[in-house]
Amino acid sequence: AYMACRDLGVSEEFQISNNSDGSPIWPSGFVGSITHSHNFASAIVAKKDNVLSLGIDSEKIMDDSIIADIRPIYLPDEEKLINYQEQNHGKERQVMYTLIFSAKESIYKCLNPIVKQFFDYHDVVIDDIDFSKKTFHATLLIDLSNDFTKGHTITGTFNFDENYVHTKVILRKT
Repeated sequence: AYMACRDLGVSEEFQISNNSDGSPIWPSGFVGSITHSHNFASAIVAKKDNVLSLGIDSEKIMDDSIIADIRPIYLPDEEKLINYQEQNHGKERQVMYTLIFSAKESIYKCLNPIVKQFFDYHDVVIDDIDFSKKTFHATLLIDLSNDFTKGHTITGTFNFDENYVHTKVILRKT
């Protein structure tokens, strides 16, 4: 994160510290997101004149025991899950669960700095996953602010590697 800020032109000395909720504090004029999972870490930074906010998440593909523990907290109802499984293009069930979880994490990391409000995994639903375009679409189920109201849609991207699912949401200034 520090090197990314430097690469974008931050010249003063700084440290990336945390807010009371654990979210990073970025240098003035910048937005960013950090993710880490097991032996993987990554950061993304952008100038505020181009990007309103962004969020990234990387998750090690979950095994069945982890899915069983956290499924009630973040997963959609069974009807939606069946729909995801029917459209999963050969992806294993564990990959699908991990993708849904990671997408919601990226959405939270992107929106929370803007709305400055906690919202839960059940407050957003992943409506569509397009494997050919590597995109996902989500809908807010609650009002978070005047700009992010119930029904607002959010688009993100994803990628897989052997052990991880990586997701990203970028809200560009219009």
